[in-house]
Amino acid sequence: MTMITASECGKDISDKTDECICCAVLLLVTTLAITGMRIIFSFCIFVLAENFAQANQYCENIPINSAAYYSQESLSQEERFKQESELLPIISGFENAKKFLEAGECDQTQNVLNEIRTKIKYTKPYYSFDGSELTRDDIENAFVAIQSDVYSSCLNGPERDIKLLWYLEQEANSGNKVAQELFGKTKDMMRARMEKAAEKNKIVPRFADYGTDMASVQKYTSDISEASEDVCRDAWRKMSADAAYCLAQYESGDKKITMLREAAKLGNPIAQNNLAMLMEHSSTPGNSAEIVRMINASARSGIPHAQVTVGWWYRTGERGYKVNYAESMKWNLKAYKQGHSEGANNIGELYEKGLGVPKDIKKAKTWYKKSSVLGNTEATERLERLEQLER
Repeated sequence: MTMITASECGKDISDKTDECICCAVLLLVTTLAITGMRIIFSFCIFVLAENFAQANQYCENIPINSAAYYSQESLSQEERFKQESELLPIISGFENAKKFLEAGECDQTQNVLNEIRTKIKYTKPYYSFDGSELTRDDIENAFVAIQSDVYSSCLNGPERDIKLLWYLEQEANSGNKVAQELFGKTKDMMRARMEKAAEKNKIVPRFADYGTDMASVQKYTSDISEASEDVCRDAWRKMSADAAYCLAQYESGDKKITMLREAAKLGNPIAQNNLAMLMEHSSTPGNSAEIVRMINASARSGIPHAQVTVGWWYRTGERGYKVNYAESMKWNLKAYKQGHSEGANNIGELYEKGLGVPKDIKKAKTWYKKSSVLGNTEATERLERLEQLER
């Protein structure tokens, strides 16, 4: 069977209906040709090139000229449609996998890849395109590239490293070129990461290198907890605030209080907040003036926990503060802008009860919702209560 041409379409046809059908067939075939090759070209650009630049070489032999593809005398129309039926589901599958991965839909991405893997088993060793070939190896290389990207994007920590390395090793041993290249690079990357982590644990993190938002404060606290006691004690010889705070985590009782006090005195704002809270909620000797001084210092340094505390004192009049709802709103807003859920929860309550602002249930619900999104269960309960009252 040969390709229908425009001249053949109109030749010896007197019936107008037959002529329309013939031209429609020509249009359909042309559209399929262009669409098919666009998808194949997208396969190179989006699946290989974007995820792993080094895989570009596997697309060099794929033609992008649809006219040339369909003008081959050596490839029958039947064979062309057979190739399309085998290849297009795989190629469109790669594109769908990429879209799911970009959207963070990891399970969906893996499901699509599992389907592609099944289809690849039934592909021919090669497909001919105007004298060039698209081989099964090319398709396998694309699969390995995007499967590796799934492991890298959807997993974290040791699980990511173990599964990615195991997968690449299996594929590399089976002869896949992309896997062989990525396996070596991944091992080098993991080794460098482990060496960096080991080196990092020899140094006490400096608060000055972090921000004051909730995420940064949590990161600093997490990083400093990874420093060993010997590292903390060695750094303390230089009398740094970070070293004192670091060492406090290895102490207990009075010794812990002593190290927190040293860190606070040397200006560590997290130590100032934590020591003040420890003194307030325990029998640790300390007067109210010292607690207020440390919380104020911590709040001015930008620590959200301390800002919420100052906002609460302005609202309740505790610790000698004069009730000032405007100041309470200001400090809670500062805390919320840095990711503290309690700041939004407190603002919601000010609007619900009309403290310093006109009573506004709609705004109260808005702030409770913001707090709830950040994980505050009290705000979630308050929001549900207000919504039930409106029913």
